Amino acid sequence: MKQLWLEKYREAQERRREPRDVLVGFNANLDRIVEGESFDVESVEARHHDRVETIEEFREQIRYSAEKRVNEEVDLDFNPGLEKGDVRIGGQAGIVSNFLSEHGHGVIFYTPLLSETLAQRLNEKVLYPVMDGDFVLKNIRDASTTDRTKENVIVEFGGEKTSRTIFSQKLRGFGPYFRKGVEDNMEQLENGFERAIVSGFHDADGNIEAKLKKSAQQLSKISEPIHLEFVHREKTDKLVIEHILEHVDSIGVDENELKEISKHLGLEINELSFEDSFEAGKKLIQRFDLSRVAIHTYSYHLTVTDSDYEVEPEKVLDGMLFGELCAISMADSGGLSYSGFEDLGFDDLHLHKLDSIESFADSLDLDGFVSTGIAELEEFNVFAIPTLIHEDPERLVGMGDVISAGSFIGEIS
Repeated sequence: MKQLWLEKYREAQERRREPRDVLVGFNANLDRIVEGESFDVESVEARHHDRVETIEEFREQIRYSAEKRVNEEVDLDFNPGLEKGDVRIGGQAGIVSNFLSEHGHGVIFYTPLLSETLAQRLNEKVLYPVMDGDFVLKNIRDASTTDRTKENVIVEFGGEKTSRTIFSQKLRGFGPYFRKGVEDNMEQLENGFERAIVSGFHDADGNIEAKLKKSAQQLSKISEPIHLEFVHREKTDKLVIEHILEHVDSIGVDENELKEISKHLGLEINELSFEDSFEAGKKLIQRFDLSRVAIHTYSYHLTVTDSDYEVEPEKVLDGMLFGELCAISMADSGGLSYSGFEDLGFDDLHLHKLDSIESFADSLDLDGFVSTGIAELEEFNVFAIPTLIHEDPERLVGMGDVISAGSFIGEIS
């Protein structure tokens, strides 16, 4: 069975794909990426912090992250003065914009606070909407609006189960929505894209609820399919669920984020089995009238759609394979280029065992599900693929974003 799935991956890798036009917003920053093993934290206790304000708390959080090995994001309210590590484009929208443009798609990117420093890290093919007398799309390199740049510290941990902790600085005044000049020309803006991917609501600063309400009002005007890349933050989860979810068509989450959302849905999840993920996906679709829920875990990727979803089932599965290939290519090369995708070999990769998918198929007597990854259940379609495992990744940050964006755009390209 593993050989069958490896062949599916190879076919997805070789398939020719057409470029699409995509709108991406709203968060982008610089990421300073540092290996967790480079910090000496033996002399401090492992403690979790929602907010880190001192070097002592910074080191305590690193030790906690090293021991727990979960992906999480905490507020960073001081400058740790680090000079080591690689500096790259960060933020879900920033990563997705570079990823999609590197793969030949037309990208319109929007963030209300764009510095020249940040713009120089974005692909020069990316466009940015502005009012320059008239409404125009300018080259991202010529569209800066501020001299302030947000820089996060990403601490990565390797080993059998890789993980990362994001120490996130604030960008004061940030709001995940379009400024008035762009908002007044939403109809013209929408002529330039076929799908939209939004994120960054967890980074809102100031009157968060008012800003999310404003964003929700703007998103309601967009008729093209919108995907939300969800990020768990204690202070924003409830607000995003209340104000944003009903105005998007699709949501992408990892297993930790799904657990957090499930709490707000009244679902009790201890061990996130495939069955639990499927039930949570169904609840999200029913509660918020979504058409698509994409869940990526270490061992499998699961997508749940309503039975009337506009994309053919085989293309949904192909998009999932494409998203995983792109993420593994990024992990292999450390970059987002298309050449890395084409050159990706399978000799240093292996397929995660299919036990989670097999258990689900057995429990519901789904003949052929393990080999096809496609099944129709009641009013839903369910799709599953086993993940590829890279033993020595060059990069971890952004893998979930690439999986989600690659799947969402790959299924129509």
